[in-house]
Amino acid sequence: MTAAQNRTVDQCRDVMNAIPVYVWSAMPDGTVDFVNPQWEQYTGLPASAAFGWKWRSVIHSDDVERFTSAWQSSLRNRAPLEQEIRVHRHDGIYRWWLIRCTPTFNTRVEVAKWYGAGFDIDDRKRAQEELQRQDEIIRKSIEQELRDTIDAIPVLCGTMSSDGNVDFFNRRTLEYYGLRSDQMVGFNWKDVVHPDDLPRLLIAHNKCFPAGLPIDIETRCKRGDGEYRWLIHRIVPRYDDNGIIVKWYGTSFDIEDRKRAEEAVLEQRVLERTRIARELHDTLLQNFQATLLMLGAAKNLLDEGPVKERLEHALLTADRAISEGRDAIQGLRLGAEKPEDLIRTLHTLGESLAAIQADGDSPVFHVEVSGLPMCLFPSVSHEVSSIGGEAIRNAFRHAQARHVQVQFRYSAEEFALAVIDDGIGIDPTVLTKGVGEGHFGVAGMRERAGIANGELNSSSELGVGTKVELRIPAPHAYLTP
Repeated sequence: MTAAQNRTVDQCRDVMNAIPVYVWSAMPDGTVDFVNPQWEQYTGLPASAAFGWKWRSVIHSDDVERFTSAWQSSLRNRAPLEQEIRVHRHDGIYRWWLIRCTPTFNTRVEVAKWYGAGFDIDDRKRAQEELQRQDEIIRKSIEQELRDTIDAIPVLCGTMSSDGNVDFFNRRTLEYYGLRSDQMVGFNWKDVVHPDDLPRLLIAHNKCFPAGLPIDIETRCKRGDGEYRWLIHRIVPRYDDNGIIVKWYGTSFDIEDRKRAEEAVLEQRVLERTRIARELHDTLLQNFQATLLMLGAAKNLLDEGPVKERLEHALLTADRAISEGRDAIQGLRLGAEKPEDLIRTLHTLGESLAAIQADGDSPVFHVEVSGLPMCLFPSVSHEVSSIGGEAIRNAFRHAQARHVQVQFRYSAEEFALAVIDDGIGIDPTVLTKGVGEGHFGVAGMRERAGIANGELNSSSELGVGTKVELRIPAPHAYLTP
């Protein structure tokens, strides 16, 4: 070796001995053949204690196998190595090191040497661990504060997994149902939901959860004291960045008192309508009827001629007006003590109209009932009777139909009434606006449907016929048993 080469080697050795890094080298097979003095100072061991594979004696016992396996993998793959291990310091303390090692190659692309460096990162790692510990404390504190808030808010709320199984309910919910938290996990709704409402809830569950649709439904639920009370449940999904549902969030509100107050108001309206109907029948209609009788007697005293003909026409018009008024009053006085009352009322109306037109042109009238008839709220029954009566009268008076059919449908999800005819149909503009020549009264029927918390749908095709359908969700339709 020349003097210049010796000086270069000496300079490299001086650099490795001076830099504040633990430097080492190894043969192609991984046996260490050099460590700088910093390693000796740190471990308190001579360099020979690191040669070969003896360096493993200073590595923490929990890290030896992991590091040795990683080092052997680098040797096989001739790939750089980076690992964090704990190294025994001369004072008996283990401190974290970051080890980095890389190979050099000869002209035949064979590993000529491995060079490595170690860095004491214990202070940095402990600082990171402290930051993580503080972050964990803050996270737990925020979670606890959030849980305390959720438990305290006057709302029944909970969360469900993506498949709809309950995994959390707040304290208010547990107190309301009188159940323990372990009884609520994977919550089975049949334990608290009224048997009459459970099928409707399960249908909504099976329909909305697979499709990711929000749920908004009212059911009766059994409170901790055993009383069934009306609740409204609202459940919405939460999606991840890929549009996949990861969670469902739900709230429930006890609306029993509100529903009773609404029912009381509606019942008062029914009573008031009944009073008005009675007054109209006993005073106005009776007086009109008496007036018609007197006018009829006067008509009989007249000789045949234009005056008598005009009077006869006026009497017929007045008689029809009184008949329509009597029908309207009958609707105002409708009660709903039995489910059959509503069916009987509309059936009787249709047969009466058919009998009036018993001149060979009267349409065939038919009533069809599906499901088990259930009693409606009196106020709802009134609106249904009014809508059904209006639709039946329209069909008989304006449709020029051969058949008129009324369909009652009672189900756990909703009540539905449909009046169908095969007549001339209704102009689309009349259906859209709700009014038009002929006074079909579509706008009025829609208003009544809204009062009953229902929806009115009208469809018609000129020359084919018309269908008027009223649908009311079960919670707003059926009288609580």
